[in-house]
This record gives sequence, C-alpha cells and structure tokens, in this order.
Amino acid sequence: MLMSPSIAKQREIDARIRGLAKRLSPDVVDIKYTISQDWSGDPGIFFRALISDDAGSKRLYEVSAKVERKVSEILDRLDVRDFPYFDYRIVSEQAALRDEAWV
Repeated sequence: MLMSPSIAKQREIDARIRGLAKRLSPDVVDIKYTISQDWSGDPGIFFRALISDDAGSKRLYEVSAKVERKVSEILDRLDVRDFPYFDYRIVSEQAALRDEAWV
C-alpha cells in the first residue's frame, strides 16, 4: 500500500480548503476530502463539494470549474502531487440521501 505524502500536509490542506469553502459561499456550502488510493493504487485526494441548490441548477459548470481551479491552486502552493478527484452534490440531493461521507 502506497502512503500519500499529502498526509503530512493534511493540517494545512484542511485549513485552506475550509477557507476556500467560506470564500465561495453561498454557492459552495462545504468541501470535504479524503486522502486515499485511486483505482490504480496511486495516492489521490478525493474532494466532495456540496453545492447550493441554486448554484447546482443554474451555474453548476461555472461553480465546479472554479472549485477545481482553486483547489488545484491550493495543492500546487502546498506542493501536493496527489491527483485530485472531484464529486459534486447539491444540498437537496444530500438531504434525501443522508450520506455520512458528505456531512
């Protein structure tokens, strides 16, 4: 099992991702992530962005592109080389699914 070097920087990643979610509010409600292995066994960072219903129905492409760009900038500044993966969900969808990974 490959260990991700990102784990050593997790505290910095946490702080910057929380700050990013606040700056992108109200379109972005929250951003969570998990450091794990991808399908090939390489280290990856799996981001889950919770998007407001309004942004999800009217500006999903714009908001998701901004999230991905800003997260990539954060990872570059921290010299994190794990590949980022992104999933998006709107608030009403999460309310129906009640998926613990998104809370």
